[in-house]
Amino acid sequence: MRILSIEHKHANVYLIGEQQYVMYDCGWQDSFSVIRSALKAYDIQFEQVRGVLVSHFHPDHGGSLELLRQHGIKPLVMEQQLAHIDWLNGFFQQKKNDPNGDYVPFDTAGCVPLSLGAANVMLAEWGIDGQVLYTPGHSADSISLVVGDAAFVGDLPAFEVAEGYGESVVACWLDLLACDIRLVYPAHGPCYEIG
Repeated sequence: MRILSIEHKHANVYLIGEQQYVMYDCGWQDSFSVIRSALKAYDIQFEQVRGVLVSHFHPDHGGSLELLRQHGIKPLVMEQQLAHIDWLNGFFQQKKNDPNGDYVPFDTAGCVPLSLGAANVMLAEWGIDGQVLYTPGHSADSISLVVGDAAFVGDLPAFEVAEGYGESVVACWLDLLACDIRLVYPAHGPCYEIG
């Protein structure tokens, strides 16, 4: 299983897979051109990226979602996330947050939110032995993805400081550790090992 990283404005976008890929997070409103260039450099076609998971709907994680959908990549929106998309769209409607007008609002019409189980079945159909977990330690719409011994955790506070953030963050890490993870891929900064 390949894990490829694309970094733009201090936010990581990950591609996970072999012949078919899932994307975890999609950066800022102006990250699309960076993602497109990285796919070309990695020799990956848009049609090979079957779906995109957004760790949570903050500007640096879901900003390019609609543009990816328009290029054939399926947004995998969890049931716990649908209500948070309007906040993201509203954030970028403010000129100060999108001065160049790069943001294309994510259209929720026709968006069918998935249960965690349905998302896991979809990943398996694409040849990715992964598991989506609801990990609301950072925000109420946060999800993590576990593939093999790797966990993609968005903005979940690091394991080493989890206790300082309270019971919710600790509970998220207990769920992740139960999956026998070893490597952690955060939204910001390099991969690190749980030891």
